[in-house]
Amino acid sequence: MSTFTPITLNGTVSSISGQLAYGENDGTGMSLQNQTYNITISVNAQSTGDGSSRKANEYNGIDVSEGMWMSDAQGQTILRIKSISAKTEGIVELIAEDVDMLSFRLNNINSFAQGGGIIVFSNNSEGEAIITDTSAFAAGGLDKVQSRFVVNEADDRVKFSHTSAPAVDKGDIVTINTSGDLVKFGAVGAINQKLGTVLDSIRSGKDLFVKPFNDIQGVSFYDSVIVIDKGPRLHFKRIVKK
Repeated sequence: MSTFTPITLNGTVSSISGQLAYGENDGTGMSLQNQTYNITISVNAQSTGDGSSRKANEYNGIDVSEGMWMSDAQGQTILRIKSISAKTEGIVELIAEDVDMLSFRLNNINSFAQGGGIIVFSNNSEGEAIITDTSAFAAGGLDKVQSRFVVNEADDRVKFSHTSAPAVDKGDIVTINTSGDLVKFGAVGAINQKLGTVLDSIRSGKDLFVKPFNDIQGVSFYDSVIVIDKGPRLHFKRIVKK
C-alpha cells in the first residue's frame, strides 16, 4: 500500500470533551487549560488518482493515523492526533493534543466547536504542513496553519522532553549522557560529542528545544527523544522519556 499521495480529509466535529489539563505552574497561566481532548469526528472521503493506496483512488477515515494533525477552518486551533480508539471510513474516535500549547499561546483557544468543520492533514519530515485541499478553510485560515509550523521550522529545533528539568540553561552547549539524559557538554558522564545549543525551554524547563550542530537521524519536529546509538553520529528514536 502506498501513502505517497498526501492525505487531506475534510469533516466535522461530532463530539468533543476535555481530557487532560496542561497542569504546569510555569508562569503562563495555562495550568487549568485543557491540553488534550477526546474527540469524535466525521470525515468525507478524499478522491485521488492514485490506485496504489489502501483503497484505490480514495482516502477516508480508515487512513487517519496517530501523528496527523487537525485544524479548524480559521486555523486557530491546530491539534495533533495522539491516539485513536476506533475508526471507520466515516467516523474516527481519537485523543488530540495541543502540542506545546501553541494554539492556546497564539490564539487563546485550543478546542473545536461541536459541529464545526475540521481539516485533517499530515506534515513532512521538515515539519511543514502538507495540505492538498484548501476548500474548507476560511479566508486566512491556511496562512495561520502554515505560520504555526514555521515556528520550529526556521531553526530546525528538536524538542527533548523529560519528567524533571535537566540542569541546563538557554545558550548551553549540550549532549546526552549514558542514560540518555540531556546534559551540558563536559558534564560527568556526558558522551564526547556535542549535540547542539539550547534555544528555549517550556514546562518549567522539562521540555528543551535544541538547535543541533548536525542532522539528528530519525527525528522530526515535536519529537521527544532518547538516544539509541552513540556511533559516529547520534541516532535517536521517537520515544517520550519516562
